[in-house]
Amino acid sequence: MADMEAELEMLRSMQALNDVASDYSINGGVEANQEHMLPTAGADQADPLQESTTIATATTNISAEDSVARASAQSMYTAQDLVANSTETTTMTTNERATADVQAQAASPPTSADPAHQPSSSTGLRVLGGFVIDEEDEYDDATDAAASGSAGLSSGANAMPGLPIPVSPGPSTTTPAAGDVTETTLPQPDGGDNQTSANSHITDAPVSRNGTTQGASTGAASTGTSKPTVTRPRVRLPNDIVGMLEDRIKEDPRGDMDAWLSLIAEHRRRNRLQDARAVYDRFFKVFPMAAEQYLACANMALDHDDATSANRIFSEVLTKLPSLPLWKLYLDYVRRINNLTTDTTGEARAKIVQAFELTLQHVGLDKDSGHLWLDYVQFLRSGPGNVGGSNWQDQQKMDQLRKAYQRGICIPTAAVNTLWKEYDAFEKGLNRITAPRFLQEKSPSYMTARSCNIELDNITRGLIRTTLPVFPPAEGFAGDEEYRRQVALWQKWIQWEKDDPLVLRDDDRKTYNARVIYVYKQAVMALRFWPEIWFEAADFCYQQKLHKQGNEFLTQGFEANPESSLLAFKRADRLEAIASSDQSEAGANQRAAMIREPYERLLDALYDLATKVKDRETREVADIEEQFRTANFTPASDDEDDREAEMDAREAAKQARIKLVQEGSESQSQVLSHAITHAWIALMRAMRRVEGRGRNPRAVGGFRTIFAEARKRGKLTSDLYVAAALIEHHCYQDPSGLKIFERAIKLYPKDEYLVVQYLKHLISINDFTNARAVFEMAVGRLSQTPETLPKAKPVYAYFHELESHYGEQAQIAKLEQRIANVFPDDPKLSHFSARFTFNGIDPLALRPIISPATQTRPKAMGSVGMERVPTGGSSGSSAPGGRAPSPKRAFQSDDSDHDAYRPRKMMRGESPLRGAAGRRMGHQERYRGPGNNGPQYSRSNDRHHNHQHSHQHQHSYQSRGPSHLGMSRYPPPPAPLPRDISILLSILPRVELYPPDARFNPDSIVRMIQNVQLPSAAHMQALTRNWAPPMSGPPPPASTSTGSSGM
Repeated sequence: MADMEAELEMLRSMQALNDVASDYSINGGVEANQEHMLPTAGADQADPLQESTTIATATTNISAEDSVARASAQSMYTAQDLVANSTETTTMTTNERATADVQAQAASPPTSADPAHQPSSSTGLRVLGGFVIDEEDEYDDATDAAASGSAGLSSGANAMPGLPIPVSPGPSTTTPAAGDVTETTLPQPDGGDNQTSANSHITDAPVSRNGTTQGASTGAASTGTSKPTVTRPRVRLPNDIVGMLEDRIKEDPRGDMDAWLSLIAEHRRRNRLQDARAVYDRFFKVFPMAAEQYLACANMALDHDDATSANRIFSEVLTKLPSLPLWKLYLDYVRRINNLTTDTTGEARAKIVQAFELTLQHVGLDKDSGHLWLDYVQFLRSGPGNVGGSNWQDQQKMDQLRKAYQRGICIPTAAVNTLWKEYDAFEKGLNRITAPRFLQEKSPSYMTARSCNIELDNITRGLIRTTLPVFPPAEGFAGDEEYRRQVALWQKWIQWEKDDPLVLRDDDRKTYNARVIYVYKQAVMALRFWPEIWFEAADFCYQQKLHKQGNEFLTQGFEANPESSLLAFKRADRLEAIASSDQSEAGANQRAAMIREPYERLLDALYDLATKVKDRETREVADIEEQFRTANFTPASDDEDDREAEMDAREAAKQARIKLVQEGSESQSQVLSHAITHAWIALMRAMRRVEGRGRNPRAVGGFRTIFAEARKRGKLTSDLYVAAALIEHHCYQDPSGLKIFERAIKLYPKDEYLVVQYLKHLISINDFTNARAVFEMAVGRLSQTPETLPKAKPVYAYFHELESHYGEQAQIAKLEQRIANVFPDDPKLSHFSARFTFNGIDPLALRPIISPATQTRPKAMGSVGMERVPTGGSSGSSAPGGRAPSPKRAFQSDDSDHDAYRPRKMMRGESPLRGAAGRRMGHQERYRGPGNNGPQYSRSNDRHHNHQHSHQHQHSYQSRGPSHLGMSRYPPPPAPLPRDISILLSILPRVELYPPDARFNPDSIVRMIQNVQLPSAAHMQALTRNWAPPMSGPPPPASTSTGSSGM
């Protein structure tokens, strides 16, 4: 009997143990309403790979209290440790199992039926006791704990549902038992780890105007200055291409476009279509207007006969993105699934016609849509019925073709000429009597479209119509000029549409607006991260009373650029303009909350960006130190002094790299500080307009509440305090403005801008005594160190202006002497002239015209510098010493090394015409007719004329020497006329050959010469090479025609 009772007792204990283990597995190893986990102490555990239904969690001689204490300890284990520990098994006696069963039942809390804690079987994860131990993907690791230690623990907010979250009240040094397991970090669907709070690295210390922290803020809680922990990226294996690309996307999801495309291409190369679709879904959340990738995704679905995915893309994207290639794919897809060969009812053709109409409605205005219009016309021609027939089907086909032609020839596309020719043949083929009426009606529209197509091609030459946007490069960095060139081309195209070259604004305002908005939609797809283009698009829509489209542009632009102050302020201004004017308490609170939403989104984005800048700086500095620490450095010399010098040089190189990183981060932090400060100022002013100062019972509060919130979040400059103080003074005449200035001076003691604004405020309230005290205190503080001394200059300048306008002469002189002592390099004249400068005008710098005859003499054409025209003397004055100057070179003085007196090079006369040009001019002269006593151009005459011209030119240059050498200065002769103009004037008939009443109009002659387009030298050389002399024959008759009186 004893043996049977012992056997029954063993069976009962085994059944109870299985029940406990089953409850533990279902509830994920943790209860929702308990402060501790189920005790899992025990050195023995069954192998999960052999039997998944039996889990041994018992141990011997352990109390429930010890189990609870051990479970509450902080113990991190990786998935590999979990699997290794699970394989260690030992034998347990029946009494030990029974004892463990009783203790487990005593310590186990009631079973929770909450389904939120039950593990999901659809995640594709293998679970042991509610814990994930492995994943299916070969390129994803199960945990980050092996690399980051305890940092791999997921937070409760971002943990995957159904997984236990161990409560960790504090650090523990207890060594975990073999059976203790804790949760490890799981990779999130987007490949990113848990981020810290947006303000975790934002200090409450004030930031100066140059971005440096000046001191601790007393208006906010003080925080520790411990060294931030550096979170290094996971070290990937060289063949883990997917993992490295995921890390790049996690680091820069909006900027690293190449990583996205490479990741998609890698999944498609491995034939992982589901993974590729998942990456596409994540990609479209970041780039919702990337039509090129929508096209690639749709093509991938169609290539693998996935009509469901293709239909989903078409239904969700087509009407939102006016992408011509995407609409073309949709049209081809519709024609593919609607077979016209077996279409006996005409339903398939009707669907295709509807698809054509829908496509042309959305992208038919595109300048590259000519092939769509040609395809549409060709499809209509292939339909049933005969053009020119008499039945209803023939008449319907004729009407459809005429309507399509008339719509297509009014749009500037490359196919406009082809459409017009086909339309001309179409109308003439129908009826030659009525054809001229239809053609004449549409001829002006066609001519306008044809000329506009040429202009549009010239305007958009070089434009890259991409839908994969990139961030604009910073000014002065790679790609800066190319990006701004693209922006200029888009703006040029938009302005061309706004100028209305198609003459639609008055006759067809709807089409005019549609064309401009279409170009804006094309521009924002390429310039998604250029906030100005979104602003201009929304502003145009508001001007045209298209409020819905304007709100869409503004909302989409702000979502794409959450850090843009331009779009945030525009959206808030729009909301404030359309907000209800309810003056009740509830109405004011609702209006304030609605207006505040864009500002809060902007501030959150800016603070998050500031955190990323600080983290990036810390990480880059740590990387530099790690590189120098792990680098194999071998001194080149065995001498101790040389080794020390090499080590010092190496340390200096490291510090130089670190300083470069810190300076770049400081510059970015300075920009962000100004952006954050002015966002708070804008919000503060908006809340003042809506709620005034604000009262405590209100949920949102007025501008004082905003001022307090801004000081708590930090990362501010002194501009916020200046704005708040001036609002208190000008809007409410409250003396709190002085207190705000005093507070700001304590926080920003070395901010020269703040000092000047404080002085201006004290002067505005006639408090000269405190103004002098603030001035002395500020310049004394700024003059203490050479680094801050330049900041004192604007303070001195303002107070000097103040003393000059309203002070005594002794005080002015004393202050000028003081400035001269502090800044000895500044010119004395600048201080004296500053006394009398008012409204930006310096009277000491004004130079009135006293002698117009000598001071306002116009410069001669072609002269270099100011030439002095002599009043007497001859050009042939002798040089000093009685020697005549050389006809080729001016007389050299003793100090001939002076650059001003060096002789200039002589200008040679024009060479006589040779070759084809000379033969052509000679041929024209020979056949000018009898009785012509005009100048006969020949080689000898030309050479003689050019020799005389060269001699006169040399003589003119010879006579232009320095006045102290006895050589008078004359202005240079005017530049000779171009050769072709001279030939044109030389072939004009003599005056006696014209009738007495014919006279030339000099103005018309000058305008004609001015507007002559001279060919280039290369073109003239080509004409000369291809020109052949005319065949011998009788000379042409002499020209006796008279000139036009209009000349």
